[in-house]
Parts: sequence; structure tokens; C-alpha cells
Amino acid sequence: MNAPTILNKTKAPGLRLWLVVAIVAVVIVVFISVLTLQLIPPQSTNPLIVSVSASPNPAPPNSILAIEVISEYGTGSGSPPVNLAFQTTFAENATAEARGGGLMDWPDGNRHTMRIGPFMDGTAVWIVVVAYGSGWDFVIDSSLVVSVGNVIRGGPSGLNITDLAQTPINPTVQDTVIVNATVTSASAMGDVEVLRAYVDSTEVGITSWLMTRTSSTQFTAEFDDPFLFGYVYKPGTIFLYRIAAMDESNNTAMTEVRLFAWT
Repeated sequence: MNAPTILNKTKAPGLRLWLVVAIVAVVIVVFISVLTLQLIPPQSTNPLIVSVSASPNPAPPNSILAIEVISEYGTGSGSPPVNLAFQTTFAENATAEARGGGLMDWPDGNRHTMRIGPFMDGTAVWIVVVAYGSGWDFVIDSSLVVSVGNVIRGGPSGLNITDLAQTPINPTVQDTVIVNATVTSASAMGDVEVLRAYVDSTEVGITSWLMTRTSSTQFTAEFDDPFLFGYVYKPGTIFLYRIAAMDESNNTAMTEVRLFAWT
């Protein structure tokens, strides 16, 4: 009787080495892929803000505002995420001053919503919304201001903000930006504020600051605090601001939004 054939189950050394080389190669490829994704932004999908609205607008005292934003991608389907930030001004009671916001709810389709407030009589609410693309790009809408209750605009005192000037025009993150404005009124002057917001590829911040009065009609403010909002400016950050004034007759005035990019 022939002896049974015994098969050698020991793997060849060459096969074992090949497996080790293959595993190392896979690890290297994964590492390079992750590093590339971190360093190179994905292709932009061109985020768009179609509309921004508030209800009610204008609003009665102590209203809660329902904000709705319609956003879409210029290329591709779907709707980009939207962040909202708001800042109030003019309300006589300092405790009514408020700011806030965050990521808006996304109930359906391209519609984003958030409820903010309530806000007391005499408040103006500045609303800034930002839609983010799939890359490191974003688009801003800062046009909406909602009046709550009795916000007097264009009253008999003739309150007016003119000669708004900024230096330097194209600042670097090391620069101190100085903003000057002339504010005149037939009534005694109250507070003059600068409402300001920043936007970058990951976040939005907003606040207000009293301007310094340097003469009877001249006011100035500086933007140089690198830790404003607990945030350090970096190149590419968009900075938005507007001036708001109120005199002792309760007449109010507000400029259009100015903006610049830190370089």
C-alpha cells in the first residue's frame, strides 16, 4: 500500500513578504488621500441665497420673528446649509440689546428657518445670513433690517450720518482699521454705534460697539482686536459693518452695510 501524500501547509516566505508590502502600500495611499483632502478644498458648488424674509415685518412690540431663507446650489442639486446671526440696536432699555443666531433649521427642500426674539418696542434687528458651499466658499446676505414697534426714521430732528470713511481700504490682519463718521441732528445726540459682523469659511460672528465721540459731530471706531468674539482674524475673513445713531428725540438713522476682506 502506498503511503498517503502529506501536503505542506506552510506558506512560502515570498508570499508572506508580498502581503506585508501590499498592506504598507494601502496604508500609504490612504494617508496621502486624507492629507490631500485636508489641503485641497473640494470643488465649489456655487452656493446661492435666493431670498431672505422675516414675518412679521415690520413687527409689533415683543414679537418673535420667523426668518426664512431660500438657498440653492448654482451647480448640482440640493440646498447649502445656512447660518444666521442677528444684532439689535436702538432699544432704549439696555437689557433689550441682544445678539445671537446659529445654524438654521432645514425643514424641507431649499427652505431654511429660524425663530428669534422676542424684541421690545423701538428695536431694530440687523440680520446676516451665510450659505456655505461644499468647498471653502460662501455667500452673504446682510440686507435685512426689521423694525419692531415704534422705530422713528426721518423724524423732524433731521438726524443724519455722513462722511463715512475707512482707512486703510484694503487692510491686512496686522492693520488697525479706523472708521470715521459725521453725525448731525437738531436734537441732542444719543449713542452712535457700529454694528459689525465677520464671516469666514466656517463661522459667523456679530456684535455692536459704541463709537468714540471726538467732537460735537465727529465719531470714530477702531477694528483691531484680534480676539473679538474670541476669534482671531485670518486672511480671507469678510468683515461687515454699519453705523447706527439715535438722538434724544428718539429719531434714528442707519447706514448701508460696508464690507472689506482681511488680507
